[in-house]
Amino acid sequence: MKFLVAGVLLLMSGAGCSVVFEDCSGRGEVYEVDINDCPKEMCTIAVGTTINITMQFSTNVPADVIKEMVFLVINEVEHDVIARPEPCNAFDEPGCPLKTGDVRVYRAQATITNDTPPVKADLVWILKNEKEDVFACFATRIHLVNIDRAVGHPRQRAFRSWTA
Repeated sequence: MKFLVAGVLLLMSGAGCSVVFEDCSGRGEVYEVDINDCPKEMCTIAVGTTINITMQFSTNVPADVIKEMVFLVINEVEHDVIARPEPCNAFDEPGCPLKTGDVRVYRAQATITNDTPPVKADLVWILKNEKEDVFACFATRIHLVNIDRAVGHPRQRAFRSWTA
């Protein structure tokens, strides 16, 4: 019974929702990163899809203007990823500007384009202010796969059953 109660409390606390990540913030701290509700150490993401990111962080510097850099590192080469919405529109209320000591939740999307190769990569997401101070940054390992491998394309399964 003790284990059941402990397990329910663990699930209710949200533990295990954050992916394993490296905090690369220089002027803040990232507390939690969620990608598509993936609880795994390395999320599997289908090429050609849009991912949802939630990041909780605190900042040690103010920011009136927020710049965002999002990219994949594949074989030590950076590949830009287009993220949306604009950074100030991605924060839970009250949006921008940010004040020193703020703890914020940031929600955004990024599309992994069809020309991205299906490989293991590092996803890096950086937020910085107008003075180039990086106040929120994370890097996490992801596994990019073709869409049919990620979800099991129905036609592919049917074709295999016809040829068996």
